[in-house]
Amino acid sequence: MSGKFLRLNIGGTSYKLLEETARNRCKTSLISRLVSLSHEDRLLIADTYIANTEEYFFERSAHVFNGIYDFYIIGYLHMPQDVCSDRFLSELEFWQIPTSYLASCCTRKQMRINSIGSFDQTIASSDDEAFEAIHVLLVDDDPFAKVCCGNNR
Repeated sequence: MSGKFLRLNIGGTSYKLLEETARNRCKTSLISRLVSLSHEDRLLIADTYIANTEEYFFERSAHVFNGIYDFYIIGYLHMPQDVCSDRFLSELEFWQIPTSYLASCCTRKQMRINSIGSFDQTIASSDDEAFEAIHVLLVDDDPFAKVCCGNNR
């Protein structure tokens, strides 16, 4: 491991990621791309550069970014409980992290949220059989149909 860090400042909060971790966790992400760029090219992407701390500053919500940072540490995404799912998905889009990295618990939660309005298949698992099984569970109009005395409920 090289031991070099990518230093970010998101909305006033400092974050450090090992460059190797940032490069390999999600090769298509903006953060992975930042690691591979020169300092001059990084300046074109970041909102500004804080020289005394050597941090690339992005004017974004640090609170929402915590879920993104956690992803780089543990390898999968969990949606923060106190953040609107649309807001978190927007943040994923900005950082170019596919929703396929969402942990299964958060994928189910997002599908449940989406089933209330219009069912959003972009959040669904790429495994068609798993998606269909979850879809049936979430969209089933009568949750008591298959339980004892269900038709009396």
